[in-house]
Amino acid sequence: MNTYLMKAFIFGTKPAVDDRADKIGEKIVENHDIALLQEIFEDNVKDIVLGAWRKKGLPKPSVVEDARSTSNASSGLVMIDQIGTLENKKFHEFDNEEGFFGDSRADKGVLFSTVDIGIGASKLELYNTHLNSDGHKARRLQLLELASFIERTHKNKNIAILAGDFNLSPDDPIAFSNGIVLTGGRGGEGNLDNINSRFNKIIRSKLASGEYPDGMTEYQALLEILGALGFVDMWAARNGTRGYTKNVHEKSKRDKMCKPAKDNPQLCEDSDSKVLKGSSKRIDFMFISNPNDSHTFSLDFTRPRRVRYERRPNAPYREDSIVQQPRTAQGTQPPPILIKGIDMLSDHIGLSTTLLFSKKNTMIYNRPSC
Repeated sequence: MNTYLMKAFIFGTKPAVDDRADKIGEKIVENHDIALLQEIFEDNVKDIVLGAWRKKGLPKPSVVEDARSTSNASSGLVMIDQIGTLENKKFHEFDNEEGFFGDSRADKGVLFSTVDIGIGASKLELYNTHLNSDGHKARRLQLLELASFIERTHKNKNIAILAGDFNLSPDDPIAFSNGIVLTGGRGGEGNLDNINSRFNKIIRSKLASGEYPDGMTEYQALLEILGALGFVDMWAARNGTRGYTKNVHEKSKRDKMCKPAKDNPQLCEDSDSKVLKGSSKRIDFMFISNPNDSHTFSLDFTRPRRVRYERRPNAPYREDSIVQQPRTAQGTQPPPILIKGIDMLSDHIGLSTTLLFSKKNTMIYNRPSC
């Protein structure tokens, strides 16, 4: 889940951060053994989330994170495990970034850790990432950086899950076409030919093959380069609906993109009866690596669902509020200000699935949805 818990001048403080951080922590305690979170940039906000365990008298969970005392030195990535121990932390900050405010001021990247589940030598690898939103050039190069980091860190004997806010959608327009050249990056000029030869060649060969005669979207490129590493899109494999995850806080869109499910009102209905135009899209993803003969356990997963966490009726700043500012030392009265409210725990919808571990038995992830 992208938590929308930015409490920072440089990015703009979001509404009711303290209250939402507290309640997000409670939701994790109650519902999720493992949580991969984005946009927790500052230590004080992370501590509020983790305070949910203390309030319930529970031991502190295992945490791997990249929060900092100031937001512009942080990736905002946090991983929590209630039942295992996160180990072997690695972090890659993206070299390519874009946007004067926001993305370029954060140290966005990908965070890695492992969990020993106690079935043989294989471990569960976790990758948590947040890609650029300000522009397109940096994000396209970040896709190659992400794949290169996975290639360097993923061990064939382990099963891996990659999740995060990718800021791209299957519905986005064409992004890659023959002859495209991208420049940028903190390290100087860069393009698809010299960022990473293997993954660059995959994209170029697909474009040259005619398989994508009109060009490739960023999502198609993502599937191709992660597919070369043996990863599949969990939502597409087991759910397959449009699965919008963005802008759930906009009431005019919410009941079209995420009305309460009949089986559980804390989940979104996946019937996809209405199609939304505009910016409410599936931009948050979970990927899983395919099984192989070196694994000492099998990992299957239930149909991924979208969580619909609404704030309580009396929550602070649940609605837009006009706030009167105090008088100045000179006795003048500043004009009132509008503070935007939020009635959901985040502006993104989180993704949830149940992981099913068992002794070795080969699973195939790309079977039709049930």
